[in-house]
Amino acid sequence: MRTRDTNEPWRKDGCGGEGFTLVELLVVLVIVATLASVGFAVMASVIVKAKVVSAKSGAVGLESAVNHYASDYGVFPTVLRSAEAGKEGVRADAGLMDILLGINKMENPRAAGYYNGKSASESGKGVGILSEEGGQDSSGTLVDPFGSAYHVIVDEDHDGRVPDPDPKSKRKWLWQGVIVYSAGPDGNLETWEDNVRSWK
Repeated sequence: MRTRDTNEPWRKDGCGGEGFTLVELLVVLVIVATLASVGFAVMASVIVKAKVVSAKSGAVGLESAVNHYASDYGVFPTVLRSAEAGKEGVRADAGLMDILLGINKMENPRAAGYYNGKSASESGKGVGILSEEGGQDSSGTLVDPFGSAYHVIVDEDHDGRVPDPDPKSKRKWLWQGVIVYSAGPDGNLETWEDNVRSWK
């Protein structure tokens, strides 16, 4: 039989002294909450980095598709050679994607599929084609995992260079025939620090 310890006057008879005090439980809860918040922050950072990698892969894939089209037909798609293209380039919308997917038979008479992408709904939160109204006769805008459209700039005058769209860049030209970029995690094309680029 157990006797009452006279050195512990706060304990009543029947308490075996085997439980945790309220302070101990609160300390454990604070430690667990701190570890969880650090874990969530790290996980969020990892998810953003994975999306950036996926967006870069989509940009390189689109660049490759445009280059393959130009290799087959000897010219870039008409929508990329438009006067409105300018330094910002052309959005990878249904006009361009219809050509690269082989839907537009006027611009792509061979109906070759230069870009093998999924719809945004099929790819979940990854790179995908965001459907526009037009049904099966039209594709949509190619978007990165953050929901921003890709932009394409081509070397229209065939001098082996395109203007660098980054206004903060020290160089005026990029020595490539095609470049692709998107707004990246912040969704803003004006902030170039986090924009996803096919050339970097």
